[in-house]
Amino acid sequence: MFIEDFKKENGSRYIAAEYPKTQFADKQFTISLISHFLFMYDEHLNYEFHKRTLSEIIRITSKEIRIFPIVNLKGKRSLFVEKLMEDREYKDYKMVIKKVDYEFVKNGNEMLKIKIT
Repeated sequence: MFIEDFKKENGSRYIAAEYPKTQFADKQFTISLISHFLFMYDEHLNYEFHKRTLSEIIRITSKEIRIFPIVNLKGKRSLFVEKLMEDREYKDYKMVIKKVDYEFVKNGNEMLKIKIT
């Protein structure tokens, strides 16, 4: 569906951003979808990068964040997932791991959902 939408809109609905800091306004988006980026590159992007990026996504999102997949390039759940879920800085957010019906990468059939309150 993404490819069809991207072609139909000629990419105009999609805005490139470079994390961990973006140009977006506070709570500009209702839902933020992060796909095939965070957690996948945990060997190359350290925990501090993941934490700063998640904080930025929380800043620009008003209701919910979905991060998929939560495995690294080796097909193992990134150690950063639990570390972020347990980080006291995020204690006010409800974070749950949800199983999904698709798997694009080995063992990549879960997503992290974060409710913003």
